[in-house]
Parts: sequence; structure tokens; C-alpha cells
Amino acid sequence: MRLFFALPLADNAREEIMRGLAPLRRQYPTLKWIPSQNLHITLMFVGECGDDEAYSLRERFLRIDHAAHPFSITWKGIGTFPSGGPPRVLHLPVQEGSDEVRRLHGVINHTLWKEKRGGRFFPHITVARVKGKSGERQIKREMLCKLGASIQGGSVVDRIILYRSQLRQNGACYSNFGSLSLGRQDDLEEK
Repeated sequence: MRLFFALPLADNAREEIMRGLAPLRRQYPTLKWIPSQNLHITLMFVGECGDDEAYSLRERFLRIDHAAHPFSITWKGIGTFPSGGPPRVLHLPVQEGSDEVRRLHGVINHTLWKEKRGGRFFPHITVARVKGKSGERQIKREMLCKLGASIQGGSVVDRIILYRSQLRQNGACYSNFGSLSLGRQDDLEEK
């Protein structure tokens, strides 16, 4: 199974993002737009795991002493990865709350692996992926920045979820494999 740690967004925040993205979605209909229900902030992508490894990881995750409380995040504008060259990913950069998100990333990274995994961490919400060279050529950064400048919003972050991702023909389907509430260690769940 494929696993990743993420911070979910409130329903109204995801709706707000979708409204803000409407002009970009009309301008760039061939991009692979992330469905509303899949919008989140990825803390760490684990990847493919066998069942034993996945259940062991979940048990260690549910025992993390994170000392975090719910906090607010905001986002504004649109960004791309990579920052130079042809864009491959469109994202909403997290503004307020980015330090808290980075701290949670570090807690998971250090607690579960005892070493740094992955490269530099940049808190963001992925909203679209660019597929193929023709998709890369169609994106005009000036137009992207102009249409995306008014996108802004916020959400309260109150938990970390270990998601199980299943790839399907129509895209990824995420399910909760374990949840850790911020501010309370005793509110654990599995769905």
C-alpha cells in the first residue's frame, strides 16, 4: 500500500480554493487538476509499503509526542515547482502557519526515521500537475500569476492523518489509515 502523512483542510477551505481556481481551470483545462476532496498539505510521502511495515509505521505514528495544538494557516497566490524551467506542479504556498507545518514535518521525520528523509520541505497545497511537454509549453507564467494572484484563504489545522493512497483509473483515492489530533493524544482513530 502507498502511504503519506498530511494535514487535511476544512471543507469550506477546499471549496474556497476550488472557487479561486476556477479562472485557472478554464484557462488550462488540460492540466491534471486535483479534486477538491484530495486537497491537503503533504508532510511526508512514504511511498509503497508492505502490510507489516505499514502497520508498524502506523503504530509508531500514533505514539508520537508532537506537543502541537491546532493552528491556522493561510495561502495566497499561485506557485510552481520547479521554480525555474518548465512548471510540473501548480501549488498554493502556505504563508501564515508555515513554521508550524515545518515543525510537524520535522517531528514526523525525526521520530519515525531518526534521520532526515527527502529534500528541502516547502509547505504548500498541490492543486494541479502538468502532464507532458505540450502541457509545459502551454503554461504562461505571467498569465498564471495574474489569474492566481487573487487566490487566498485559510484553514484551521487540527490533526495529522496517515493516508493510504490507492491509484485508480480516474485518479488517486485516499483513505484514513490513522489520525493524530493536535492538542490531544487520546483521540486516535482508524477508518
